[in-house]
Amino acid sequence: MSTVCSWFTFLCMRENNSQKPRKVHPNQSKYDAMVVWKGKADKPIKKSGSLAFEVILKPASNNSPLRPVSPPKSSRISLSEEDIKLKLQKAEERRQSLEAQRLEQLAKEREKAQEVLAKAAQESLQFSKATQEKLRRSMEANKENREAQIKALQERLREHANHIQEVCQASENMGKVCEEKLVSKMENALRNREEQLKALQERLLEHERRIEEVQKKKGMKQEENEMGDA
Repeated sequence: MSTVCSWFTFLCMRENNSQKPRKVHPNQSKYDAMVVWKGKADKPIKKSGSLAFEVILKPASNNSPLRPVSPPKSSRISLSEEDIKLKLQKAEERRQSLEAQRLEQLAKEREKAQEVLAKAAQESLQFSKATQEKLRRSMEANKENREAQIKALQERLREHANHIQEVCQASENMGKVCEEKLVSKMENALRNREEQLKALQERLLEHERRIEEVQKKKGMKQEENEMGDA
């Protein structure tokens, strides 16, 4: 039975693979074979290790599958020399157009960068001018304050000197001892005042020299920054 099933299976596979219709004897008809495994739960197999098959035969159908129609081969298009030149010319024009667009974009970017640099330089120059003006005003204010302080100190010293003169004139009628002591005391006071004034003037001059040095250093630094920015 297994040999028969194998034979029918082989015939079915061979018939499906072949494209040409086979000739059938006039007194015979063509059949399709179907093999079904018969081992089911309601019909147990009698012998262990054996297989049961059921062969079903039916008339074969005449509808054979159609072969796919291959598309017609496209004829090779031949290009003339004029067409080739025209295509090359168009390609060159496209390349030149792209190159012009790139150059235009680069020019715009360069112009924008120059505008940014010019704006930065202008802002730096304005900041430098504002800083110099602020420093000049500060130095002028400090100079005016120093001059006012010196004038006030000189006025106080003159008042003190006048007071000393008045005291000296008033003490002329006193005794020689009291006069000498008083004059010596006043002279010492005047000497101390003069020394204090001299020391104060020296400190003021030293402070002014330091301010001038700082101003010079700042001016040199600003010039170096301007030269570096340029």
